[in-house]
Amino acid sequence: MVAVGGALGPVAAADDVEAGADAAAASADRQPIETLVVYGERVERPLLEVLSGVTVFDEATLARETGRHVNQLLNLAPNVLIESISETPVVRGVQGGGAGGIATGATNGSLPRLTTVIDGVPQIAALPNSSFSDLYDVKRIEVLRGPQTTLFGRNALGGAVVVETNDPTFEPEAELHSTLAFDGTSRVDVLGAGVVSGPLWADNLAGRVLVQYRDGEDPRDVIGAPAGAETGFLTEFDAVRVRAKLLGRANTGLGRLRVEGLVDYETGTTPQTRNDVAGPAAGGAPFDDRVIRFDGPNRTFDVDAITGAVEAELVVSDAFAIESLTSVTRTTFETVPEQVFPSAFDSAERFIAQDLIARFGRAAGRLTGLVGVAFEGRDQEISVVGVPINSDATVESRQWSAFTDLRLRLRGGLDLVGGGRLLSIAQDRVQTIRTLLPTPGRPVAIPGDTAFDETETVFLPSVGLIWTFADAHSLRASYRAGFNAAGASVNAFTGVPFRFDSERLRAVEAGYRGQVWGERLTLSATAFHYSYDDQQFFLQTVPGDLTSTITTNVPDSSSYGLELDASVKPVDSVTLSFGLGLLETEIGRGPASNPAFDGNDFGRDPGANVTASLLWAPAPWFDLDGQLRYVSGYFPDFQNIPGSQVGDYVLGDLGATVRWRRFELRGFVRNVANETAFLRRVGGFAALAQPRTIGLSITAQVF
Repeated sequence: MVAVGGALGPVAAADDVEAGADAAAASADRQPIETLVVYGERVERPLLEVLSGVTVFDEATLARETGRHVNQLLNLAPNVLIESISETPVVRGVQGGGAGGIATGATNGSLPRLTTVIDGVPQIAALPNSSFSDLYDVKRIEVLRGPQTTLFGRNALGGAVVVETNDPTFEPEAELHSTLAFDGTSRVDVLGAGVVSGPLWADNLAGRVLVQYRDGEDPRDVIGAPAGAETGFLTEFDAVRVRAKLLGRANTGLGRLRVEGLVDYETGTTPQTRNDVAGPAAGGAPFDDRVIRFDGPNRTFDVDAITGAVEAELVVSDAFAIESLTSVTRTTFETVPEQVFPSAFDSAERFIAQDLIARFGRAAGRLTGLVGVAFEGRDQEISVVGVPINSDATVESRQWSAFTDLRLRLRGGLDLVGGGRLLSIAQDRVQTIRTLLPTPGRPVAIPGDTAFDETETVFLPSVGLIWTFADAHSLRASYRAGFNAAGASVNAFTGVPFRFDSERLRAVEAGYRGQVWGERLTLSATAFHYSYDDQQFFLQTVPGDLTSTITTNVPDSSSYGLELDASVKPVDSVTLSFGLGLLETEIGRGPASNPAFDGNDFGRDPGANVTASLLWAPAPWFDLDGQLRYVSGYFPDFQNIPGSQVGDYVLGDLGATVRWRRFELRGFVRNVANETAFLRRVGGFAALAQPRTIGLSITAQVF
């Protein structure tokens, strides 16, 4: 039995480690769909048997995207939208950062809705969102759409992004890598990295160390700066990262023991908004000039993030294994002293998680599954100092849960799936705020405070059916429940405390996966319908009154859509891939105080996104690739203001890779047509996709 969300990637039997490397090397070949494995459901299982809608980015794809932020890659998945490098993805119209996004959630008490799990460790949704974001030395990324609360707990109402980095190897290897990229607006973006891996003690202990440095500048010009003023802090970013992994394995009297340890540390500096620019209405230039004002609302942070984890799995027999996963993550960010914008935003957050899981049943057995218990502890301190808002908040939350995911094999390839999570979350949030509002005479201070102490206990079921037939086809249907906890804060304009209730999601999915044409054509289709109770929105409770903006609940809302993934090899040297996401959202009833939102779209919900890609590999030493991505028009928020739509763009990329002996050389052009693609608009500001970027990367196998 193989574990999936083990702390440091999938847990395999000792003999499977080298086999996994061989499989990765053969990833370019046709592969039967029954052998394509997905790890995100915390049990290693074939893609045919996965209940969730999922998009998998394999190691070969990630190698072609090295140098990009992980968020830019996720854009390629159906019904996934990235508004900004600095923001959590939107999946099926569900804002991953919580109501209003990460920054709003930090000050207004709403929690994220999309969890990111890297090497089995849940990550903190930090405001700069810059840590743990590069694609180098990453083996695999899975995007699971729909509620994943049963397996990942809170913060997974919208889905999960599961990332696996490469494990230590028992054969010595070392590699050097560098990527240079230039966009014509900023200076060269430089990525330099090296990794070494190999045995430390016979066949029992191996280690892997990654060292990486990133230095670059966002494609934005600074205007309005005084003569001689330093402006680099507004657009430049840098990061140093060290990741160390240990893998130990041994046969004991009780079974095969596997222990993994991880330390992942990153430090650097990053602007809060990586691709936001000022338009004419904000005192800037035309949007396609890509400018920001020196004295504009721009923050820059010094960031430190560290994760430590230990996982131990004991495989007692082919039908039983137990696993323990312990992790601690801490992220801090502080406003740099050079910042001109008079509002400092500092935060420190610690996250502790402990999972105990038992897996049972043989692959061909009648009953298989897992049961587990989990604890999570979260402590956060937030400080906002300056004009117009001064605020201090401390947050403590504790979560205890028990969960299970069971499969009963019936006749004729039919599996009955059932499970759920019993979750209890206790939150204690204390916040004080003082807003300085300008008046003709002197500033007026408006104080306010809140103390939120509440425990919620819920059961979140998951049930489904999977029918596998003809060895290479499956049909599936499921019902899953999602949950995000209640919260409270203070209205920054009035000083009045407010509270909002927890939100619930009922998700129904049905889909097909299969392979035809001699395993040359792989298809996946998923249709879904969401029904929300009390969905959380950051909105004006009184129409047109900015001072009434708070996080509140919308009583009734829903969405539905369709996702298609297809890959075909018409000849062995050519791979064509296609992805389609269709989405429709609607607020059925807005808050009673503001019915103007009745019938509106959620916003951030393009009706269609389409991806098409081509890979041509005429020889083992050479390949060409290209892709096109279309995103239809959408409103940037739930207000649906006429004329505010963004999206409706096409972006194209080209690349070529040459391999010679121990070297791999890759050249690429991203956004070939240099299209000014609007991802988001807020007032006189907009977030734009990266401009045309030309780059070159080289990878050298040292041994």
